[in-house]
Amino acid sequence: GVRITFKDLSYHVPNMKNKKERAYLLKNVSGWFEPNQMAALMGPSGSGKTTLLDLLAGRKNAGVIEGLMEFGGQTPTRQYLRRYTGYVEQFDTLLGILTVEEMLMYTAELKRSMNEPLSSKKQAVDEIINRLALESCRDVLIGDPMSKGISGGQAKRTNIGIALVTNPRVLFLDEPTSGLDSYTANEVMTVVKGLVTDGVTICATIHSPSQYTFH
Repeated sequence: GVRITFKDLSYHVPNMKNKKERAYLLKNVSGWFEPNQMAALMGPSGSGKTTLLDLLAGRKNAGVIEGLMEFGGQTPTRQYLRRYTGYVEQFDTLLGILTVEEMLMYTAELKRSMNEPLSSKKQAVDEIINRLALESCRDVLIGDPMSKGISGGQAKRTNIGIALVTNPRVLFLDEPTSGLDSYTANEVMTVVKGLVTDGVTICATIHSPSQYTFH
């Protein structure tokens, strides 16, 4: 795993009402995430949880970033962040016309090396399906709001699978339990916490955790 540290991290954009002023979305935030552990960023809506996650994952192109950020004692380049971090969006980014396995294979074809044999990509996808307990819905169409497909928990785990396709050392999750009932949320978080044993540093934003999420 990778130890992540950040010190006096600030992020500001131009103030639309007064061009001379800056609008700070984050100001002087410091902290660290230990390797092989899961960290939770908690706070109410609008407190800057997702902004911090986006900064650490290198997903902010506009605005000005100030402060220190290190992954394993080194300042990460954009190339490093692209290669070694995975990011799970709050909202599903799945294609309803594909099955779970097809979605993961499609991602593997796009994101893994062109020189890697198809059999190797297939093996990686099989391991992800097994790791995320997706075996029962492997061949089920993902579906959409109009046509029933996989469940909300299965969709969330498939999204996590997409982020794992590149074997990231760090996994960021934005509100992984959002929109799920407490049982399903607990199911998803159990799977996520299990990834820590694979040597992945995990950081998740959580808006309203249930008491079971951290057990």
